[in-house]
Amino acid sequence: MQTILRFLALLLALSSLAVCGEGGWSNLTGNDLLPTCIAAVDFLDNKDLSKDRGSDALQCLHYAGGFLDGYEMASTIEKGKPALCFPKNSTTGQVVRVFVKWMKDHPEKLNEPAGDCMSAALVDAFACKYPK
Repeated sequence: MQTILRFLALLLALSSLAVCGEGGWSNLTGNDLLPTCIAAVDFLDNKDLSKDRGSDALQCLHYAGGFLDGYEMASTIEKGKPALCFPKNSTTGQVVRVFVKWMKDHPEKLNEPAGDCMSAALVDAFACKYPK
């Protein structure tokens, strides 16, 4: 039952951002997502935001939360070892900060799909290390 509820929550979160197009469900690129996530970092740092920037911050936080829910769902279904090992008590805000830093460090990736950028940022920061 809990798996079904998580799946429905994921669908609800992603449906607010999903736009079907030639590139798939979301046509967002890293370049599209980065300004919204910069607004989210400002929000997390308790900076005053205009109504529009507050909306941008929520878009990024929802995107990151949906991405993390999707990753958790996929890793639960997959029978292998998880690819990402998050520190105990990590937050969506921390993930957003990692994404913003990674995008600033990799401007050549700005035109790639946002999901690919988010995934690469998280792998760089939180890849599980298994003995060989």
